[in-house]
Amino acid sequence: MSVPATYQIEEVAASLKQAAAEALEAESPEAFSFIERQVNVLDARVREVQQAMWATEGRTAARHLEGGQTLTERDIAVIRTFLISDAEGYVSRKGQVGFPQWIGQLMRLMDDVETAASRLDRDSIPDLRGTLKAAIRLMPDIRGYLEEKQRIQQFEVSLRKMDGPSRAALARILREQISPASR
Repeated sequence: MSVPATYQIEEVAASLKQAAAEALEAESPEAFSFIERQVNVLDARVREVQQAMWATEGRTAARHLEGGQTLTERDIAVIRTFLISDAEGYVSRKGQVGFPQWIGQLMRLMDDVETAASRLDRDSIPDLRGTLKAAIRLMPDIRGYLEEKQRIQQFEVSLRKMDGPSRAALARILREQISPASR
C-alpha cells in the first residue's frame, strides 16, 4: 500500500468540504451517510501519512522501550502522537466550544423533560418523546468527549508507572501503530 502524498489529503479534504455543502443544501440523510464514509476514508489516509512521517522516530522509541532506556522527550512525543494525539486534538477542540454547549443543552433538555413530565397528558407525550430523543442523541457526544479525556489521563498515569512488562507492551503497541497495515 502506498502512502498518500499530503497534496492528496488536501484534495480529498477540499472535495469533502464541497460534498458537505451539497449535503447541507439537500438535507438528505443519504448524503450525510456518504460524507460520514468519506470522512472515515480521509481519516485512514491521514493515519497513513502520520505513520510515514513518524516511522523512524517510532522505531527508535520502541527500541528505547524494549531496551529499558530512559525515554527522551522526543520518544514521549512520538508515543503521544500514536496513542493519544487524536484524543488530545478532540478534547482541545471540543473542550473550548462543544462540551460546554452540550452540557448547557443537556440541562435545558432535562428542564424541559421535568416540566413536560409534571403535566403529562395525551397531547404532551409527543413533545416529551421528542425532547427525550434530543437528549438521547446528545449523550454520545458527551460520553465520547469524557472517554477521550479519560483516555488522556490514563495515558499520563500509565506513562509514569511503567515497568518492564508494560514497557514491552507499549513497544509492541507502538510498533503496531507505525505499521502501515494497522487500523
